[in-house]
Amino acid sequence: MGQSHPTSLTPTDHQVLKALQTGRGRGTDVAKRSKIDLRVVWHSLKRLTDKGLVAKDEFGIYSLTSGGLAKLNDLEKDRAARWDMNVAMLSRHSESASEKELDELQRLVEKMRGGDNKGESGRAQRA
Repeated sequence: MGQSHPTSLTPTDHQVLKALQTGRGRGTDVAKRSKIDLRVVWHSLKRLTDKGLVAKDEFGIYSLTSGGLAKLNDLEKDRAARWDMNVAMLSRHSESASEKELDELQRLVEKMRGGDNKGESGRAQRA
């Protein structure tokens, strides 16, 4: 089996690998840890098993393979993969976000869009 680029996995696959990093478990365990719908987790586990990144034992317990751990380490170093995973998580949990969390997210988006505006306002005040 050849190595694929880290971003060839879906953000869900990335989250499932992270959930398995904390320990082995059944699909239901992975769904609880990752807070992803069980049906979606099953599809991801099937893909990851087919790619050799996850193993399933005779009792239906899933675990990371050494290849899965290596892939997860690659994903954690890949900015685009980390971005995609976080955006997917935000999208999945948008309905349950509190007003405080939405405000924090808005501040982060504004900061990213305009950079650190403190420096600009400080220069304007000194001019």
